[in-house]
Amino acid sequence: MKLDWASGLSGAAGPFATVVIDAGRDDESAAREVELRWEAHARDLSALGAPDDVVKSLGDVVTAPHGRPGDAGRLTVATRDGVVLDLLLPEPPVRESTRDGIGAVLRWSDRSTPHDAAPSMPGHGEPRGTS
Repeated sequence: MKLDWASGLSGAAGPFATVVIDAGRDDESAAREVELRWEAHARDLSALGAPDDVVKSLGDVVTAPHGRPGDAGRLTVATRDGVVLDLLLPEPPVRESTRDGIGAVLRWSDRSTPHDAAPSMPGHGEPRGTS
């Protein structure tokens, strides 16, 4: 299994906080729906003990427009140093998740390939060296 797309995690020091969220933006109300979903994830992360600055950095990225119309998912990982991985997935997750580790990244990698994802932020999960 090639994990070049997860290079943003290389060398990152934990603890990690991970969110996999439906980031679809079909219409104008979709942005508000993403914000509402994020608020639930933020509460979950706080309950898991994630530091406020980590939750804020995740929220800033997860709720930002990604430029892809229609269905999409987003897998985002942050540490105290900020967001280390932000992937736009080709479809919403079957089940959204909030984790205090990177297990969701590994679970997602089992069913997708680097070609299925696109980095949402330069340098945060850039698929490299794939053919």
